[in-house]
Amino acid sequence: MKKKVERLVKEIRKNSRLTSRELGKRLRTSQQSISYLIHSLEKNKIIKKYTTIFDGSRFGLIKFIVFFRSKDRDNSELIKYLKEHEDIVKIEKLSIGWDFKVIFSNKNISHFNKSLKELLNEFKKIDRLVILPVIVKYDFIEEKNILFGDREKIEMNDKELEICKILLEDGRKSFVDISKKVKLDPKTIVRIKKKLETDEVIKGYSVVVDHSKLDIRRFILLLRLNDYSLEADKRLINYCKNKKEIVSLFKTFGSYDLVLEIELRNKTLVEFLKDFRDNEMVKDYSSSISDGVIKEDYLPESVFLNS
Repeated sequence: MKKKVERLVKEIRKNSRLTSRELGKRLRTSQQSISYLIHSLEKNKIIKKYTTIFDGSRFGLIKFIVFFRSKDRDNSELIKYLKEHEDIVKIEKLSIGWDFKVIFSNKNISHFNKSLKELLNEFKKIDRLVILPVIVKYDFIEEKNILFGDREKIEMNDKELEICKILLEDGRKSFVDISKKVKLDPKTIVRIKKKLETDEVIKGYSVVVDHSKLDIRRFILLLRLNDYSLEADKRLINYCKNKKEIVSLFKTFGSYDLVLEIELRNKTLVEFLKDFRDNEMVKDYSSSISDGVIKEDYLPESVFLNS
């Protein structure tokens, strides 16, 4: 049963809009069995949310990863502030090195600077700040997902934005349910969704899971590189792509060149890091243990304000 659940979660993370029938065919089990397992995963909050993978660059957004420590013993007010912030798309609680990894998604550097200054002014005990602008993100769960990078903004009308908001909140929302909310017929919804996919506004559909309940240990690895040539860059990305434990890679600039999100089941971090210690392309690294993902979205709320 455990192996079946692992395989099911893997498939849903690749495409959460697959039907129970389609999942059953892939996993060679009955539709009823898949429906039961999905219901169980939802009931036990292993699946926390169905979401849609959007490329923020198509909305004219840029991303910044911010690592920091907090000297406060009780961070409940800080977490509440971060969760409610309209420009923050991901919050991850860490231990060792930093206390938080927070991803901002902003329309420009000035907007990010304003958001960051407001955060620092509100919570005076934040320190050990590391700010990393994101160049591109590679999502290795779904092979084709390269997010951000050099992509032009796409203009969208109010109805398209409304559909994006609904799919961000629930990536499995049916065409009929969406049509009722936006007051368009289901065929039009299908056409708009396909257009958003063709334009690479939507890059896929996934889920937010509780890793601890799946016996997955998450780690964050920050790398400094020795070699900045294009060939070395390509080799390292292919190397990371072929390491099944690496689920995503952010190319950044600043004090670190890469940020890796790592998920381990049957291997210790020490065992995993041995390869990086021996890799001549890596100058040095820092690692942190994830204590859980608090918030995860692919677009900030600010995109939909005034739309």
